[in-house]
Amino acid sequence: MSTDIKKSLRELTKMQPGEGYVLSVYVNAAPDGKGRRSYNVFLKKKFNEIEKSLNPHSPEAESFPKDVKEINRYLEEDLKPESKGAALFISQSKKIFKSFQTVLPLANRVIVSRVPFIYPLARMSDNYYPYGVIISDEKQARMLKIYLGNLEEEADIVTAADDISAKGYETRKGRLGLSDEKHQRHLKDLRAKHVKSVIREAQRFFQGDTAHLLVAAENGTLAEINRQLPAALKDKVITTAKFDIKSPNKKVLDESLKLFHDLENQESQRIAREAVVLAKSKGGRAMLGTKAILAALQDGRAETLVISEKYSGQGWQCADCLMLGALGKPKVCVYCGGKAIDKDPDMKEEMVGLALRHGVKVEFVEGSAELDQNGGIGVLMKNR
Repeated sequence: MSTDIKKSLRELTKMQPGEGYVLSVYVNAAPDGKGRRSYNVFLKKKFNEIEKSLNPHSPEAESFPKDVKEINRYLEEDLKPESKGAALFISQSKKIFKSFQTVLPLANRVIVSRVPFIYPLARMSDNYYPYGVIISDEKQARMLKIYLGNLEEEADIVTAADDISAKGYETRKGRLGLSDEKHQRHLKDLRAKHVKSVIREAQRFFQGDTAHLLVAAENGTLAEINRQLPAALKDKVITTAKFDIKSPNKKVLDESLKLFHDLENQESQRIAREAVVLAKSKGGRAMLGTKAILAALQDGRAETLVISEKYSGQGWQCADCLMLGALGKPKVCVYCGGKAIDKDPDMKEEMVGLALRHGVKVEFVEGSAELDQNGGIGVLMKNR
């Protein structure tokens, strides 16, 4: 699975329509009550419907069976047992094949269009960005890299230390009874050495695009970790008591996913509130509504798009140049003069795709009453 999904999404959104089609396939690979994956029935039906709709002897009709064969091969041979979702984008004419797997289910969908259909994957990538987990006690630690719900890499650290007892520690000469003060100082030194090893490994292990770092540790160890963490990592840290060094990976994964999903939505709600407040104040620092946001996205003034799950804007799209409009239903494209006008495009998908093509950050939000009451979509402007 590609770990640089945001880069891949940007590449997909920048694909020019040109000739031919792109087949975008999403499958729910979670097992049913009998432990079997059931997406094959859905795919077979959809593929048959699409094949019948293609013009016989056209390039699309000739390449479609090859695409279907490659998709079926991938799902049969390359889909991991632990994956509960998969997204595939394939086009013989455009010479692309990209695949993604997640441990989170995706709704079954098959879309044939001139450009990739990326909304479900973009939505998931916003909620499930890359993050790291450090779990530690006084002698050992575990580190995990998690992305799109997948445990991608794991490392264990065991620090060689004396066999500590309640009153002292063992040597070849027998038990040394230490005073409480010396014993506590000894424990503190051992803990500091252990944490130093953990931090050194963390700096190596979490290099790259790790957005947040979840730390679970005993009180003394947690305090020492916070003391030793370099600023580059400390700014990413969130602490939790949801699990400990003995917690199985599944519990760590489930608890951390829920925590970060909630945190991400809280941040998205904050951005939504900011967009509403700024849009209603002077200065043009934010915009609300489909028409204004389309203009801001297309002329490069937008910095962050925030979009509600309830957004259902109205608009049109030219099938030739793919430009979008928000007003009326023109007979010809006002941009290129093309006459093939889609008068009911999926504006949620198109707005997200447009934002990604222009390098605009996208925030998806759930339960934002303020934004929903103002059209369900907002944008924060550059240099606000």
